[in-house]
Amino acid sequence: MRNALVDFARVAAPLQARLQTALEGTKRTKHVAARVAIDFTEEERNSFGQVKQLLAKSATLVTPDDSDELILMTDASDAGWSIIMTAVEDWNPATSITEQQYQLVHCMSGTYTHVQVELRPLRPHSEWPTEEDIKCAQIATTCTRPPHLEEQPNGLWRDEQNRLWIPEDAEVLLMRLMVIAHCGTLGHRGVKVMINQLQEHFLIEKLEPKARAFCSRCLLCYHIKGGKIIPRPWGETYRSNERNEALHMDYLFIGTYNGESNYLLVMKDDVSHYCELIECSSANAATSAMVILDWNSRYGMPQLLISDAATHFKNQLLEELCHKTQMTQSFTLAYCPWINGSVERLNRDILQVLRVMLLEYKVEQDNWTALLPLIQANLNHSPVASLANHAPAEVFLGVKANTPLQKILIGSDAIAANVVTTGDFSPGVREAVGNLRASLDGMHREVATAKEKQTKRNQSNQRGARSVNFHVGDYVLWSRVDAKKQGNKLSVTWVGPYRVIGAKANSFEIEHLITATTKLAHASRLKMYADQSLDVNEEMLAHIANQDIYLTVEAFTQHRKHATNTYEILVRWEGLEVITDSWEPVMTMYEDVPIKLQVYVDSAADDKLRQFVIQLRSHSQGRKRKESTVQPTPSHRRGKRGGDVAAQSKPPKLNCRQHRAKGNTKK
Repeated sequence: MRNALVDFARVAAPLQARLQTALEGTKRTKHVAARVAIDFTEEERNSFGQVKQLLAKSATLVTPDDSDELILMTDASDAGWSIIMTAVEDWNPATSITEQQYQLVHCMSGTYTHVQVELRPLRPHSEWPTEEDIKCAQIATTCTRPPHLEEQPNGLWRDEQNRLWIPEDAEVLLMRLMVIAHCGTLGHRGVKVMINQLQEHFLIEKLEPKARAFCSRCLLCYHIKGGKIIPRPWGETYRSNERNEALHMDYLFIGTYNGESNYLLVMKDDVSHYCELIECSSANAATSAMVILDWNSRYGMPQLLISDAATHFKNQLLEELCHKTQMTQSFTLAYCPWINGSVERLNRDILQVLRVMLLEYKVEQDNWTALLPLIQANLNHSPVASLANHAPAEVFLGVKANTPLQKILIGSDAIAANVVTTGDFSPGVREAVGNLRASLDGMHREVATAKEKQTKRNQSNQRGARSVNFHVGDYVLWSRVDAKKQGNKLSVTWVGPYRVIGAKANSFEIEHLITATTKLAHASRLKMYADQSLDVNEEMLAHIANQDIYLTVEAFTQHRKHATNTYEILVRWEGLEVITDSWEPVMTMYEDVPIKLQVYVDSAADDKLRQFVIQLRSHSQGRKRKESTVQPTPSHRRGKRGGDVAAQSKPPKLNCRQHRAKGNTKK
């Protein structure tokens, strides 16, 4: 009926919505739908009447007789096609076509599901190249025939190894052979495998460059070949000109010691590299806000706060703090640590110094926090080349860097005569302060010059970088690096294609062709797929849907108890129609989106469901405690009872719809 009635979808939309509402929570079968009582509203009654009118006005199909003349009329455009079959009972050749008595038998229309090409060797019912095709290509060629060929009785030319000769100008034939030797059961193995397959049976001149060009244009190989990132030329990141102008922040996870997680909050001034290290038990917004206020109490509030987009930095608390203090927040892309390379480089130095100090001072790993003052002093009082051989403390605070090589005697007597106030400063002291300020200004100019020279040296020494070869409107593949992919070895590395809809300083905004969701991605994780002329048809969308899409949960609408004493929940997926809602196990949703699930459980007012979720939480926490890693200590080495390193937990299995939720779990 949908295909036979004109404008059926719009006219029957209220009836379709009413049917979806009536079948919620039940199986969507004709047997169940026949037992559901439905009361129509006035709008639905009008819609039902319009559908009946369409039925009355529709063309009546007939069953043709064997003696009838069947007339098939077709039409097509660049986007779609149509077919109409009619029957004429008494065909009169003397009568014009427009005056014949036609009866409609069947009509069809649609859009193209794939690119219509002449050669499709790997599709069903297609014609593979035959000896006759090769013979025709050898006859029609204008190329010079190699002298060592011999003509066979059947008219084919072969070489001394009995290989068929393929002329250079037989491009269509060669393309068909390359498709056979590369795709399908041969599994897109690569250039060498394809060359070996072709050279065994055919003589093809300049085969290797042709094979490489073919493989470089294979759209399926784009998804699996190459590394996870593409090196791009280095670009400019934010660079401040004054001390305390920009502050970098990052949480460094040290490990699990003494039964709890240990983090190190790293704070670093952009221009001077001056840093402070704060030990904390967890990465959260409250700790970040308190540390920023402590920094402000000592040095003043910076103008810019640079961090990643994790929940402990990107939250309402820090947003309100920045609004009150007139500070701007700048977030870097996820899984692109090199964009915030200033603090990432410091994290590497911290771990390096911490490891070697634990060995040298023979300190147990559980007591690593005792070394933080030494590490911070080491980092702040060590001259570095990027600061023109000045120490970070010297550039940031204006104090001379101290090292163990200097012998300094600090008196312990607090004599009142040595305590001075601002009014007691002599002209000599004031002159010394002025000289210090002038020295700091000169030092900052030296630091800026040294950084500029270092940047130019790094850019000139970069090797293997490839420039971005796509623009807004083109289609690209994205190297998926989300946590859901970990452990699934069958997922392709490069997924897509996506449409590029925007360009920023260090990233591009891409749009998913099915869900229309957008995300920011660094250029190194994007690969050119096709230009703006790509035909996004049904086959392309099916190709994208087959790549294990991870969907976002929009809402939970219902829940039900399963026969196995478990619960299922009806999930509405973001970006998809209501008809695609699916029943998913509550256990799976708890692993993926526990916060959103808990909100639904609290609003559902179902005590049995709440108890089921509590049991899931207890089981999950007990499993985490069992799988936690216990660091070896001297007591363990002496034979006392210690912990075992647990194996990594298996990733959650994909359900039958291959829908995985994301987006609401804490990092």
